[in-house]
Amino acid sequence: MAKKTSKVTTTGSKKQDKAVFQMRLRRDLHERLTEEAKAAGCSLNELIQGICEGVVPKLMRGWAERDQAGIVVVKERYGCISFGEAGVMRRDEDRKEEYDETGSDPGPKLKEGEVWFKLGFHSVVAY
Repeated sequence: MAKKTSKVTTTGSKKQDKAVFQMRLRRDLHERLTEEAKAAGCSLNELIQGICEGVVPKLMRGWAERDQAGIVVVKERYGCISFGEAGVMRRDEDRKEEYDETGSDPGPKLKEGEVWFKLGFHSVVAY
């Protein structure tokens, strides 16, 4: 369980709350992350926070896989988390708005999605 600290720092006018987060890792994974942080010139904390900030927005609750048409669909399944992006059919209005904002081609109407990796936490999970 994360403990909320009373330490509040300010960056400009934005306050940032920090929480202490302790976890257990396999020793070899800890060593690898420590080596990578050192090679990148950052702290282990900064590396793990950066990984979380990059991956958590791509978290999908459930088991993601491609259907027969090749579109990524996410099926609700207890104890499963997938990372990537579900396939979506984009509305013409959204595509036009994107074009108006960026001036560039908004891409296909159908986004197939992608699956980076999946995690199953219970033995009842069927892979």
